[in-house]
Formats: sequence, structure tokens, C-alpha cells
Amino acid sequence: MDISKIVSELLHNGCDPSRLMDYGVSVLYWAVQNGHKQIVSELLHNGCDPSRLMDYDRAVILKAAENGLTEIVSVLLDKDIDLINHVDKEGNTPLHLSAENGHKEVVSILLDKAADINAKHVHGNTTLHMSAENGHKEIVSILLDKAADINAKNVQGLLSLHLAAQNGHVEIVSELLRGGSNSNAVALDGNTPLHMSAANGHKEVVSILIDNAANLNATNVDVSN
Repeated sequence: MDISKIVSELLHNGCDPSRLMDYGVSVLYWAVQNGHKQIVSELLHNGCDPSRLMDYDRAVILKAAENGLTEIVSVLLDKDIDLINHVDKEGNTPLHLSAENGHKEVVSILLDKAADINAKHVHGNTTLHMSAENGHKEIVSILLDKAADINAKNVQGLLSLHLAAQNGHVEIVSELLRGGSNSNAVALDGNTPLHMSAANGHKEVVSILIDNAANLNATNVDVSN
């Protein structure tokens, strides 16, 4: 069964492409979520609005980016380039969600179309924070090559280096340090990357930080009182 032909026939016979289905979800949303590029193209051609908001104030491009649907992301941007920096209630952009989930092809497409590389969501994390925290080394490299702010801080005062160190991502820690990240950066609670790697038992990261002049005597904030 050729689903795209069925959809095309339904549209030809007057089916409303903007009609909402159960739970307030559009036909376009379901087509995107399930990766049907031809159907997405057909719906857009017949008047579907890709900027229409769904759950959590999300346009469909966020679902496409989150799921790593490279071709669909391109189709949506060809229809409406203003979606490039669309944000949901949490401040996530397509670049945030693709980087967080390790979709390097989508990240590259978004950056090539001038997505805001240093945009922050409500917790202050940039795309570099999210890719470093989740261990996506190739994406970290792409972002650094595109001049992402290596010392950007989130609302807790954490750098991408803190998050990579906390989770034991050895290669990312090394790359961030080579790129000029501060091995002694202090978060709001006083924690340095060395505190966070040591607390989580990541001895190789600890060694790398020490080799890069991390302060062995730095103290954090006593939050017990």
C-alpha cells in the first residue's frame, strides 16, 4: 500500500490538510513523527502550516530535529526558514534537540542555514552544553569548528566542560581543554570540573584536568547549612 498516494487522493478529494486529529495533533505532525517525507511534502504543498504549534508550543520542526529526520528538516526549512530558531516552552531550538540526541547531520544542516549556535534554553544550556553532557563528540567538534562559545555558562554557572567532566567523557573533556575551556571554572556552588569528575569517580578525567593546571585545593560552597 502506497500511503503517499492515498494521502494525495484524499487531498485531491477535499480532505482538509490542517484538520487536527485526536489530542489536538495535526496530520502534518503525525507524518513528521513517523518519518514520511513524501507525505510531509504533499501536505505542505496543499497548504499545511509548518509553524502551527502542537504540544508544549512546539512546531513540527522540533520533532523532526529531535528524531534526526534530516530530509524532513530540510523540507520544512525550505518551506519556512523562520523555523530555524523556533523555540518551545523550555526554550529548546531545533539545534538544541538535534545536538542533545546526537543527530550530527541535522546539526550540520541547521548550522549551514545560520541557526543560532549559542542560543540558551530556560536552564541556560547551549547546544555545546547538551552535546558535551551527552557524550556526542562529533557534534562537539562540529560546534567548536563553528566557533560555539566554549565558556558559555548556564544558570548554575556550569560550562560544557563541567558537564563533560561530570559524566566522564574523556575525549570531549580533552577537546574542550584544547579549545581553551577553563579547567578552573567555578560554578555558582563553587564546583570546578575537577570537583565534578572526582565526585563521580572518573579518574582519567581527573588526570587530564590535573595535567591542564586544575587547582587541587579549590573548595566549593558548603550547602549543608
